[in-house]
Amino acid sequence: MNAKPPIRGRRSALAVFATAFAATVGFAHAAESPLEGEWGGLDARGATAQVMVTSSKILGFFWGGDYRETGSAKVYDGGARIEFTFARGAASLIKTAAGARLTIREVGRSPNPIDLKKD
Repeated sequence: MNAKPPIRGRRSALAVFATAFAATVGFAHAAESPLEGEWGGLDARGATAQVMVTSSKILGFFWGGDYRETGSAKVYDGGARIEFTFARGAASLIKTAAGARLTIREVGRSPNPIDLKKD
């Protein structure tokens, strides 16, 4: 049987660090936001809405035929609700049992609730 001597010194420290890093990365992935991913749907008039979320941040927001630049997002309920602003108003994305609900509030218009499915 070929027994290898234990790794000592820098290699040992590097192995410990690599193991701890892998465990941390695995934990962070397991604790992702309930809204993590891409969500899309149509409103009552047939207009398309899409929201892309990562780490409780809005990466992309498609509404009114174009991608909109968003302001900073505020996260509530452990990531199950995210509120953000855009040039013409504000929106909230809430996790539901069936998927998510995006409510868009544009200046001068009634709130527009849209049920979204995860893409």
